Amino acid sequence: MEFIKNLFNPKKNQNSDSIKAYTTEDIKILLSKDKLDASNLPTLLEMRSRKEIDFILVDVREVGEYNSCRIDGVDHHIPTSSFYKKITTLENKKNSTIILQCHSGGRSLQCQKIMQSMNYTKVINLSGGISKFNGETISGE
Repeated sequence: MEFIKNLFNPKKNQNSDSIKAYTTEDIKILLSKDKLDASNLPTLLEMRSRKEIDFILVDVREVGEYNSCRIDGVDHHIPTSSFYKKITTLENKKNSTIILQCHSGGRSLQCQKIMQSMNYTKVINLSGGISKFNGETISGE
């Protein structure tokens, strides 16, 4: 796993051409895990922007946290406090790869377990959350 962590560390791979050297198998291994190290997410977001991979990024922090700072590339904001009510927005995505993130990984882990119990098949917790994320962030509503 250390190989994959280093392989996808954007601080070591700032040249976007190096991303193309990653094999499909490396990506499959990374996205098959239950958790994803936050240092890997910037590279995955870049690859997604080039349509090389596909996943859904969900922020489960509360509204104030989300508005103050969020990862550039979040697809859905579903606060933990209203998770059961708002998770229905992803009802037709049960077989999609979904990455959940919060501040440090605790709330997203809880939401991951809820989604797994609701038969979502590929839910990944962003370990360390936004606090360990070293990519682009934005603020505002």
